[in-house]
Amino acid sequence: MHIFIGTRGNKENVELFIKELSSKYLNIPFYNKKTKKTVNVANPIHVRPFQIWEIICPKEERDLVMATIFHNKDVLPDQPSFRRIYKWILRLLPKCIKKIPDDWDNSKRLTVNNDAVETVGLGIMDDRIGKFTGRSDEQMKAIGLDPKGDWEYESL
Repeated sequence: MHIFIGTRGNKENVELFIKELSSKYLNIPFYNKKTKKTVNVANPIHVRPFQIWEIICPKEERDLVMATIFHNKDVLPDQPSFRRIYKWILRLLPKCIKKIPDDWDNSKRLTVNNDAVETVGLGIMDDRIGKFTGRSDEQMKAIGLDPKGDWEYESL
């Protein structure tokens, strides 16, 4: 799951928010097609800046991450200047990015310092499924996966 946001606030507060968000670990499910079993592997949230932030997390953790990023369910501040910028940015984003849905659970969130950071929801995109290959048996065992398995995962 890729969540695209814009931030606005004091530079130090924005940097602290992004640093703390990227230091959080979530479980990524790896599915073994042979045994039909899923194993969760801890992985940090990937935060990739391009002046607009792309927050990447497993689909199963979408609600937790959305509630962490947005203080409440307002993904777009009700300010005319933000709405003009938002419309301009939407023209630059790929067509595969959809509007952020409003059906996510806001009851849980990760602890990050985002009190002085305003976030603007720009869109959301599903991951594609990738085949997990190219690791040695020792690396596979180290993260809790059977090296003989045929593993798939959400390609982050």
